[in-house]
Amino acid sequence: MRRLLAMALATAAITGAPAPVLASEGASTSLAVLPVGSHVAGLAVGADAVWIAGGRAGTVARLDPSTNQLLATIQVAEPWPACDRCWATVAARGDAVWAAMDRAGPVVARIDPASNRVSETIDVGVLPSALTMDDNGALWLTATLEDAVVHVDPRVAGAVARTPVHLPRGIVAGQDAVWVTAWKPGANGQLVRIDPRTGVVLATISVGHEPGALAVADVDVWVANEADHTLSRIDTHTNTVAATIPVVHLPVGMAIGADAVWVASRGSALLSPPTLSRIDPSSNTVVETTPLEGTAPIGMAAGAGRLWVASRNPDAVVQIGPVPLPAGPPAASGPPQIPVVLGVGTIFLLATGEVLRRSAHRGGGRPTRDGHVLRALLLTQPASRRVGAREWPSELG
Repeated sequence: MRRLLAMALATAAITGAPAPVLASEGASTSLAVLPVGSHVAGLAVGADAVWIAGGRAGTVARLDPSTNQLLATIQVAEPWPACDRCWATVAARGDAVWAAMDRAGPVVARIDPASNRVSETIDVGVLPSALTMDDNGALWLTATLEDAVVHVDPRVAGAVARTPVHLPRGIVAGQDAVWVTAWKPGANGQLVRIDPRTGVVLATISVGHEPGALAVADVDVWVANEADHTLSRIDTHTNTVAATIPVVHLPVGMAIGADAVWVASRGSALLSPPTLSRIDPSSNTVVETTPLEGTAPIGMAAGAGRLWVASRNPDAVVQIGPVPLPAGPPAASGPPQIPVVLGVGTIFLLATGEVLRRSAHRGGGRPTRDGHVLRALLLTQPASRRVGAREWPSELG
């Protein structure tokens, strides 16, 4: 199985054709490796599509989850072919799709799924690291370089506010809260709980080292601790760690299934291959693993009855399924299609490059955001809004 998957991925990468669907070990699922261009940096499922952000190309690709066909490629930022450390993030919910890229500068861009065009950009004053949306359609993003979590209401001009959080990473909304993973170099990381109405930090919960990806279930929040190779299960009623679960090296993506928590791990050279693991929440144990050799996972999303794993080097999306997903959204936690929160520990490794690019933005002016759709799809000039930011108080020590 492992050799077949690696061969299928290599063949697909060379020919540009979708790889054959392969049966996974020990599961009634299938794997399909789908080449999606260069420098995959993030993905999300929503608005009847899978959306894949490419940092180097400055694009968001739209994939049809029922046919695995690439429907459109939307230009969000100027391409940067020589860049080896470009990043990007994308979030989808309902009919709203938002993306951010370092090459675009301190803005978020809204993509209209009806036209596959950038319809609006909002200046948020920071370089977003990760992006999510809450139940009210508001945007929440982490700004690792600025030590801030930023709230943006796209319906109100100037509605931007900051909550101070030291080294924020992943972010997700659910259970009437916004949840943020934050690093503390040399110490355990934190899960930060923020009130979405006031921006006030309600709780900080100690988790493992270098927490990144996270996902919200009915009554729990799950956190992937990359350096510890564990998951922390958080009881949202008590804001305490209910369980710590060992997983394969470097967990970088999570998704909530109907009766499982799925984890994508990057693995470690000579120790473990890239792997998809299924956690049984009734026993807090790993009950199934599927090797994903030949890939390099950076994150995962769930939707359209399947799991979607983003891979970089090689750049591809691995489709896994069908798998049982929640029939409806968990209480106050979001839609059936769950946006991905990437394992953003990588952002820490790229911080130096981001600082240099940030300096270049200041010294050389912001890159133009005039867009165009590749493959002969034309974009109109997106509307742009300049907004001021206010700062919410924080209870972080």
